[in-house]
Amino acid sequence: MRWSSLILLVMFASLSLPRWAWPLDPAQWEKKDKELAESPTVVTAESMEIRLEESLVRYRGNVRVRQPRYLLDAQEMELRWDPETRKIKQLLAKGKVRMETEDATGSCGLALVDLEKEIIEMTEHPKMVQGGEHVEGEKIVYSIRARRSTVLGGKERRVRTLVVPGGTK
Repeated sequence: MRWSSLILLVMFASLSLPRWAWPLDPAQWEKKDKELAESPTVVTAESMEIRLEESLVRYRGNVRVRQPRYLLDAQEMELRWDPETRKIKQLLAKGKVRMETEDATGSCGLALVDLEKEIIEMTEHPKMVQGGEHVEGEKIVYSIRARRSTVLGGKERRVRTLVVPGGTK
């Protein structure tokens, strides 16, 4: 197969997702957050379209977002930013979405990452594994700041939890 790959180094400061990974005490968080705020986010894809007037970048084909705190893979992704501050406001990942942090993994068909509200909404058969717990439902809402998941069921899909004995906390 012949695929061209495009690498864009996105230097937006706000994409580091707070308090997801390292087991630090509160005094260390502030220092770590400052270090990571300056870390670049690398996005790779087969193609990219920029719409400056809409503050939008569209990526297609084997999209990968790599940041020191997480990894996100999808078939397509839209990234929106604030043109004044150059901070990323929102990511919309579509198709075979997979997210990974040091303490959790998730997969779904559609994920909306709202960095202003610090919330991730996963739909289209979402599943999440954190510690020894596996959860799935119609929709999973993850609060980045609180590190708390809410799993919602619906007509098509009920909430399902699998707790593995001996899992990590």
